[in-house]
Amino acid sequence: MLTKIWERYIFLDLLRCFLFFLFSFFLLYSLVDFSVNAADFIKNNHLQIGKVLTHYMYQFFKRLPMLLPLALLISTIKVLFSLNIHRELVALQASGISIKQILRPFWILASLCCITGYITEEFIVPQSAAYLDAAKFDQSKLAKKSQKKPFTVLHLQDSSRLVYQNFNKEKQAFFDVYWIRSFNDIWRIKYLSADPLRPLGEFADHIVRNEAGFLEKKESYQQCMLPSLKWKTTDLYKKQASPKHQKISQLAHSYIRNEKESFHSKGEVPTYLFYKLIMPLMPFVILLGVAPYCVNYSRNPPIFLLYGISIFCFVVFFTLMDSLLIIGNNQTLPPLVVMGLPFLLLLGGCYKKFRSLYS
Repeated sequence: MLTKIWERYIFLDLLRCFLFFLFSFFLLYSLVDFSVNAADFIKNNHLQIGKVLTHYMYQFFKRLPMLLPLALLISTIKVLFSLNIHRELVALQASGISIKQILRPFWILASLCCITGYITEEFIVPQSAAYLDAAKFDQSKLAKKSQKKPFTVLHLQDSSRLVYQNFNKEKQAFFDVYWIRSFNDIWRIKYLSADPLRPLGEFADHIVRNEAGFLEKKESYQQCMLPSLKWKTTDLYKKQASPKHQKISQLAHSYIRNEKESFHSKGEVPTYLFYKLIMPLMPFVILLGVAPYCVNYSRNPPIFLLYGISIFCFVVFFTLMDSLLIIGNNQTLPPLVVMGLPFLLLLGGCYKKFRSLYS
């Protein structure tokens, strides 16, 4: 690999462009984000430099799975068009070097991006997401807009959901509770005893859907027992990482051993597992997609048109995959079909055009 002078020349040029675009994109994102949230990093009229650096270091690793293929896309187009415009591609081919050999440095960088993507998803992204989720700034603009604490959602084994605002230590009960048994059956409880063996609700309203399709209050109780409401005590205090922020190995272990505690997690676990397994392969798809259009000889190559179409397709595909996560999580379609089919269609379309380079 890279034993020839021309290979090292192309690879180093590609690597310089790749690193330049990678850090430029993140720097632009950081400047915009900092301009909006600068007050979050100020304490006692002093800017906390250490917190700023730590925050954006974790932000960089969290955004890396998307930044890697984007930087490879722009740098590949730039380098290949540069070689084409300066007739270096023609000179290399006249020397007996095939397009397959010329693209070897690009495949090497794409492989490095793919490996980095898997390593990042396995070891770095979960930690980065955990840090960013746990980070709370005293002067946050979001905290100023809403004084209420976010609700906690617990997915029970019977596929129902228990939603509560906070825990009242004096009463040893959960405050402002919604027990969502189904789409048509909801309980609203002001205080719910934290004892799972004696689930006592105070000021409870039973809301059901009537024949007209509207939710209405059916019963009200000052106190009532809810024997069908069952949960584990540890689950109410344990905050497990969302499947979105779990490691690939952790998701695979849960999927293989069928460790799905509820209907909700049954969809999330395989969906995010297939998503994290598929998306790091995007560098190969990008190279298959743009290379045929960059190596075709033309006096007036459509450089800006290809840049625009490529970036547009990149954004559309990532947006589509993020949207399909909702379908997979809700099990509207099988997660493997939802995640795998769009990727295979894109891969097949790109490969069909790329195959013409070797014909």
